[in-house]
Amino acid sequence: MKTNTYKIFIPVIIVAVALIALALATSSRVIAQATTQQFKVGDRAEVDTMFSQHPETSTSWRKGTVARFYDPEDRFGGLIIKLEDGREWRHRFVDKQWIRTPQGTDAPAADNNKTTELAASNQTTADTDKPGAVSCPASDDLNGTSQAAIFKRLIDGRYEKNGKSLDENNKNVSVTVHFDDFKVGATHPYRHMINNPDGPDGVNGGAVYAVKATYVVCEDYPGYAPTGNKGEIQKTEHENMTYSCFKDATGDWICNQTGGRQGRPQRTLK
Repeated sequence: MKTNTYKIFIPVIIVAVALIALALATSSRVIAQATTQQFKVGDRAEVDTMFSQHPETSTSWRKGTVARFYDPEDRFGGLIIKLEDGREWRHRFVDKQWIRTPQGTDAPAADNNKTTELAASNQTTADTDKPGAVSCPASDDLNGTSQAAIFKRLIDGRYEKNGKSLDENNKNVSVTVHFDDFKVGATHPYRHMINNPDGPDGVNGGAVYAVKATYVVCEDYPGYAPTGNKGEIQKTEHENMTYSCFKDATGDWICNQTGGRQGRPQRTLK
């Protein structure tokens, strides 16, 4: 009888020991991952919300407070940061180039009690659910007859057309384009050649204008009332985009994209 009892309990003990060891290992990974981070819960932080190619010169830095960690045991876990405009921002541990201590004047770090309250309030989306709390900015005024105005309208039109989707679910998506920087450079003559870097459809010898622009494309996706979905805002930064702009054989202006960097889309629930 005793032998049978031992045979039953020995596997149980082995399993229990294995589970305890696994729990300890997981706990140690969580502690190790969290303690190696520059920021802790309650710290003030500043994040580049457009993941700019050159964050040191980015104009998209936004201040906030670290509310909590998510998946701290995972290399691709990160921080939940409560931004000053009420949004919650998820920032991965590995994206260190787009997070820093706040620059310039900033409020002191929250105390422990306030941190707890902040973490609790972040369990809901009360701030971001307010009507009008999150929206796209108005498009730039693109009226005018200058070459810069004409080129801006052509670039803007690329995204307006894409935004007015024929897809039934996206037909009401509105798109705005805001230019942060826009430059028209020197001209050079168009040449008919194979793989012309200026793109097709130009007139041989015609003037080609070099254009460089940095702008944000904002897409406003409407909600769906039956499900309670209020929709979302999606912003994408297009940095140092280059275009060759010239007239075709009919006299219409064309702007062909020749380079630049498109950032990762940033989505915010309304």
